[in-house]
Amino acid sequence: MSSRLVRTSLVVLSLAAAGLAAPAAPAAAVDDPPAAIGGWGSQGGGPGQFQFPWGVAVDQAGDVYVADRDNHRIQVFSASGQLLRQWGTYGEAPGEFRNPYGLAMSADDHLYVADTSNNRVQVFTTSGQYVTEWGSYGYTAGLFKYPQGVAIDSVGDVYVADGENHRVQKFDADGDFLAEWGALGSAPGELHYPRDVRVDSTDHVYVADSRNHRIQKFTAQGQFVAAFGSFGTEPGEFDQPFAVAVDADDDLYVADYNNHRIQKLTSSGAFVTMWGGAGSSPGQFQNPQGLELDAAGRLYVSDAGNHRVQVFAEPGAIAGTVTTQGADDPVGGAWVAALDATDFTIAGTTGADGSGRFRLEVPPGTYLLYLIDPTGAHRSGFHGPPTPLVVTAGAETGADPALVPTRGAVVGTVVEAGTQDPIGGAWGMVLDGSTGALERAAVADGTGAFALPGIPAGGHYVAWIDPSGEHATRFAPDQPSLPPATRHPVTPGGTTTVDGALPPQPATPIGSSLHGTVVEAGTGAPLAGVHVVALHAADLRLARGAVTDSGGDYALDVVAGDYVLAFVDGTGLHQMAWFDGQPSTGLADAAVVTAPKVADAVLSPGRGSVAGTVTDAGTGDPLAAIGVLVLGPTGPVAGGHTDVDGTYRIDGLRPGTYRLTFVDAAGGRLQEYWDDAATFAEATAFPVSPGAVVTRDADLAAP
Repeated sequence: MSSRLVRTSLVVLSLAAAGLAAPAAPAAAVDDPPAAIGGWGSQGGGPGQFQFPWGVAVDQAGDVYVADRDNHRIQVFSASGQLLRQWGTYGEAPGEFRNPYGLAMSADDHLYVADTSNNRVQVFTTSGQYVTEWGSYGYTAGLFKYPQGVAIDSVGDVYVADGENHRVQKFDADGDFLAEWGALGSAPGELHYPRDVRVDSTDHVYVADSRNHRIQKFTAQGQFVAAFGSFGTEPGEFDQPFAVAVDADDDLYVADYNNHRIQKLTSSGAFVTMWGGAGSSPGQFQNPQGLELDAAGRLYVSDAGNHRVQVFAEPGAIAGTVTTQGADDPVGGAWVAALDATDFTIAGTTGADGSGRFRLEVPPGTYLLYLIDPTGAHRSGFHGPPTPLVVTAGAETGADPALVPTRGAVVGTVVEAGTQDPIGGAWGMVLDGSTGALERAAVADGTGAFALPGIPAGGHYVAWIDPSGEHATRFAPDQPSLPPATRHPVTPGGTTTVDGALPPQPATPIGSSLHGTVVEAGTGAPLAGVHVVALHAADLRLARGAVTDSGGDYALDVVAGDYVLAFVDGTGLHQMAWFDGQPSTGLADAAVVTAPKVADAVLSPGRGSVAGTVTDAGTGDPLAAIGVLVLGPTGPVAGGHTDVDGTYRIDGLRPGTYRLTFVDAAGGRLQEYWDDAATFAEATAFPVSPGAVVTRDADLAAP
């Protein structure tokens, strides 16, 4: 999907040609300009430096060629600006240059160079091997007087802007003369110092008619089609257009030399957008002189007076849905990071919404997606083997990553032993295979079926309780108590089925009440979903069970008598407690409750938290939107982002030992592990205890 923002205002261009007003160009919707996404170079003669760079070309591999005019050489870079090779020195021999200006790349990756002060065109392979040349100083067909721009059409014919001869010459790929047009003047078809020439997908030829401050459009045979532009600083006006580039939609980009800007026009001359201004900051120019687009839609600008190349792009996007591998269940909240396929730098990150959907805008290029489930319920990893994703300017690339789960599920059916009648409303529970602590609990439906997803891989106990008291409690497979119950294996992405059959027992008489409210220690917040169990004090048989409502309230209808009460949070987020305030191991000290009675309970958090502030290492300023991942022995278990004041807090951590890492998705700071470590192995581990908040701050440094 294009990032174009359509505005209501329309700009109409006019052209003065031969002293007459030309027909107004069609109106076009005004675009937002592309963003500056990179650049390289500085003034000098060393590798990667420039002395007034001019022409730009791009080969089939995406490498960028720059005519380093006053260093009399060609330099070749990767799309990210890494110097790959260079060739040429000052001179007149084959492979030498005197002020190379324009460049053009043929479909078979031959580089055509306007060797301006030598008044010739030289041809090279992409490795810099000399192939051929033609031209010398003169006025007749096939000769040049300071040739500048070069272009190649769909059949391989070559067009040369013959600057001081005020004409365009056309040759075949071997340099044989085919045609010419133009003469000094300002009438349609006449030229005054043409600086550049480009060809669109229909082989129309566009000429930067610099001293006439306009762009002229011709057929491949030189027939005049249109002209647009005039002298000035308004949109669609020029002060010496020096270069032209044509994108995949046949829109034009014009280097407006003395206005220090780039203008974008349609192929009919309608103004689309512009950007720049005199200066040396990113997105500013000092006499831009060369333009070229790559296959992804990135625009390379030779910013001559600043002795650099700048790169611009209208963002594209990667969009899709994150699901669980094999189940197609959405993974809400997953982190999605786009890594540049060439150097693995982070180009952007986003988070999936509750339905697993995401959309991530990135500059044109080739990317790999890396995904993290901050809950730890899925393995972190690349999308595909990994799968390269090509993003083009203004377009959306689809990707639907599937994450491998790290957790499984326990499901089953609870029935009455003997009759096999389903026990609707029974509780299915999963307990830790080492400690016996409750991990998850669910209520069976009318068919007796229950499901407990999100169970960590490993061995677990399973138990069933009938809160009505009409059936005895059982631990799988069929034990009245935890020992000697059997552990059941749970595998990543797997479903473990454990069915239960509960023996009937005499119903507990009713007529009296045990009721109360369950709240969280420290905050006093009411706790919903807490399972409350009343056991007969004499023999610890189950009497009744209930689940707290949204206000934390519960009520048990029991017969008058003595009971012991247990409070269990089915989510595992709070520690189990016996009334009155005894821990899970404190049954012997639990208070006996005589019904009727009000029995409130306070549950301590069963999970801990980590919190802190992330700042810039140099300035101390808070850093917003920094990703914070809590790492266990096998990978991420939780995550979050810093707020505008640089603070973060991550709750719900099981007691244990963890490490932290901090990631700046924008790439402005180096990734760091606490405490000031570069790798996971060097990170400092720290314990998290139930109910505790561990403070861990970080200072992130620039690359």
